[in-house]
Amino acid sequence: MSDRPTILDRLRAETAADHAVLEARLDLLAPPLDLEHLRLVLRAFHGFHAAWEPMVEALLGERFRPRRRLALLAADLRLLDDRDGPPPRPDLTPLPDEASAWGSLYVLEGSTLGGAVIAKALARSGLPGLGYFNPHGRKTMASWQAFRSELMAAVTPDGEPAALAAARATFARLIAWLPARQPG
Repeated sequence: MSDRPTILDRLRAETAADHAVLEARLDLLAPPLDLEHLRLVLRAFHGFHAAWEPMVEALLGERFRPRRRLALLAADLRLLDDRDGPPPRPDLTPLPDEASAWGSLYVLEGSTLGGAVIAKALARSGLPGLGYFNPHGRKTMASWQAFRSELMAAVTPDGEPAALAAARATFARLIAWLPARQPG
């Protein structure tokens, strides 16, 4: 048995600070519920996913399809009566290989764990039914465990640097792209 950290251990450790910055920036759980901020966040996520999902799907194919969330974002924006037209899309650096796609997907798939907490808080505030934050419903932990297994099998030790770099780059791009909650 090796004492070497797994790719999951490394991803968690090496992106923990970025995760904390992003969570604080969005501040979706702070009362009171700010519907305009929520709408802006969902619009920004929609734009991001519209640019990001095709890149990941091109590299991972069928393995990615159950994890797509763009349609959920579109439905959520309709529920919030968003009428601002198509959200802008960021210019994303192409992902060069499968290991990079897995590292980037780690960030967005990991967000489903916190998203389930956000979905419950939104439901308590009178906004049930937003699918983006809880795409797997009651199967969130099972889906996360399956993802972890897939990532561990797919990312070889040679691919770990690419996966780590892509995860950090994805967090950095999300931090720069998503709107911060304004005080007050």
